[in-house]
Amino acid sequence: MNFNKLLEDLISINAPSKREHEVSKYIIKFAQENEINFQALEDFIPEGGNCAPILMKIKGTSNKDSVLLSCHMDSVFINHNKPIEIVKCGNIWKSNGKNVLGGDDRLGVAIAMIMAIKAKKNPELHGGLEVLFNVQEELGCLGTKILDFNIIDSKYNYNLDGETAVGTAINQAPTKVIYNLEVIGKPSHAALAPQDGINAIVALSSIITKLPQGQLDFETTANIGTISGGAQTNVVAEKAMMSAEIRSLSFNKYIHWKELILKIIQSESKRLNVKFNCDFNIIYNGYHVNDDEPVIKRFKKACIKNDLTPTLLTSQGGGDSNNINSSSIKSIVFGLDMNNIHTNEESLNIKSFEKAIKLMDSILFN
Repeated sequence: MNFNKLLEDLISINAPSKREHEVSKYIIKFAQENEINFQALEDFIPEGGNCAPILMKIKGTSNKDSVLLSCHMDSVFINHNKPIEIVKCGNIWKSNGKNVLGGDDRLGVAIAMIMAIKAKKNPELHGGLEVLFNVQEELGCLGTKILDFNIIDSKYNYNLDGETAVGTAINQAPTKVIYNLEVIGKPSHAALAPQDGINAIVALSSIITKLPQGQLDFETTANIGTISGGAQTNVVAEKAMMSAEIRSLSFNKYIHWKELILKIIQSESKRLNVKFNCDFNIIYNGYHVNDDEPVIKRFKKACIKNDLTPTLLTSQGGGDSNNINSSSIKSIVFGLDMNNIHTNEESLNIKSFEKAIKLMDSILFN
């Protein structure tokens, strides 16, 4: 198998979130040609998607533990009017500046496929390999959010989706919560009777200035992301809305800041004589995988064998590992050395790709 050709084929497919079908077709054809057992998980297609997650199950004959590899087929939004062109500068593959490259996460997809074919050809080298090709990760990990993990036999997972260097792994990430606030004032004619109205936009603006934002403590961040409101310029705005997020590595600290935010909203709303509706929604739960877990021990051992210093990292971002760790499966994010992901300046290093293949090969088969 030509690994670089495989990666180039995958990157060249135009498949943002909810439109992963062409990547799915490519993976299914690969599985059929190599007689790899797979299942399209039609019961777990997130709303609006055109593609089911794919689960491969490859039997092994050694006494090693079964392992789950995971990756996602979607990329962030791609401009369909601009072709995906790879600009090759030696070992560096770059976007043409008109689109994202899509190495996030086609790098992971490629490595998962490479490991799958070796596992199929060499069952004596492993105790079972499962590979999950997930969907709609970039929209908030929607695929793994609804997946029934009882269909998976493995007890630990390497999530092939890390932008960090090869030889690193993320073993801790935060809980992410989105909260929405609607402020309800009193409408009136803005020219004829402005004194009779209570402007919800003004009230919301006042509340926002009191809300905690940015780095709240060493484990917690908060951000107000969107605001909207009003209907037209000659009406004192009756309603105004905002959406915000909180992320924390400590669930108790999230609860602390949530209670403080609600107290501020209640106090300011009373002072400004407005009503409000506020809801908090957990997008995914945080996790911390301990060093003594087999998933980390196996990772460290393989790193040392490949002359890499194993490094465990904490991330303030999130991904499929958040949802996977909410099941009984221990998951860490495997570093692939991605650069400038989610931008038109995205690039990847083929030498890092080769290094990641070698490291994952050592984890699974040595």
